[in-house]
Amino acid sequence: MVQAFPSGWSRLFVGSLVGTRDDPRMRRCTCGVGGTAAIHLRTFSTDNAVSGNIVHDTGMKNETYGEGLYVGSANSNWGTYTGVQPDASDRNR
Repeated sequence: MVQAFPSGWSRLFVGSLVGTRDDPRMRRCTCGVGGTAAIHLRTFSTDNAVSGNIVHDTGMKNETYGEGLYVGSANSNWGTYTGVQPDASDRNR
């Protein structure tokens, strides 16, 4: 799992999850052995910076969802996370 958690990050089946955060930075973290994705930026998270991370062993719970970096939310999850609006997780880098 993630070895360093900036403020606002949460542990779930995802190595790192950012939801409804603007402008956090995730740098030089190790993300791995997660249930699904290693890093997930969702729920209108914008202007985030993700760089210099080591991502490994994703999809340990479900190989179908083993993304290294996932930005936004699948439209099937909009009712849960975004009030049925498209997840505009924009300008992430």
